[in-house]
Amino acid sequence: MSGKTVLRVGDKILVDIPNTIGREQKGTRPWIVIAIPTKRKHDRQRLELVIAVPLTRTEHRWWTVVRLSENSFALCHNLQSLSVERSMKTLGRIDEKSLAKIRYVTSSLLFHPLR
Repeated sequence: MSGKTVLRVGDKILVDIPNTIGREQKGTRPWIVIAIPTKRKHDRQRLELVIAVPLTRTEHRWWTVVRLSENSFALCHNLQSLSVERSMKTLGRIDEKSLAKIRYVTSSLLFHPLR
């Protein structure tokens, strides 16, 4: 991303991921920023990374997919750390309720007990 645009949690960004393996999401698509890591827990100095989930138009009836609209779904199981340099542009923001759903599912996914 050119200039000094600062990404925020809840931003919808356009990202190009050219090379992937298996079921990873590739190509140019929107992603939702769900967290921004810092160097220390209570620090504001960013690592130039965002943690994000990709969006798709394909509906999957999985517990790890959050419906954002009739044709937009967040793939929370494809949570990924991305360099801020991958962001081609900011497409807007999602509402707080949708962001809370995505964060709840990703948190549940990360801390779900193994069976």
